[in-house]
Amino acid sequence: MGDPRVARQAALAVGYCMAIQPGEVVQIVGSTLTTPLVRELCREVLRAGAHPQPRLTLPGATETLLLHGSDEQLGWSNPRDLAELAEADVRIAIHGEANARAL
Repeated sequence: MGDPRVARQAALAVGYCMAIQPGEVVQIVGSTLTTPLVRELCREVLRAGAHPQPRLTLPGATETLLLHGSDEQLGWSNPRDLAELAEADVRIAIHGEANARAL
């Protein structure tokens, strides 16, 4: 069992703030540092009868792209990501970094 405060935040976000409905597709995006909240959001989305799509990113991945990517790479959009965005009824993005001074 995780932190009950995180579970309450997830329940509030899904049930009240976004009023997730059965059958909706909910994309949940966060870094690996936000895993506890992403997990609780997935549970709440499932309880609401909706379909969670969790997507975790690696800390520092954006910084690496900005430092080492070409203009073409910086402008490229993953077709799979675009399709998932088009399919999603709701998108939840959680931002969290271990280094508050990054970027």
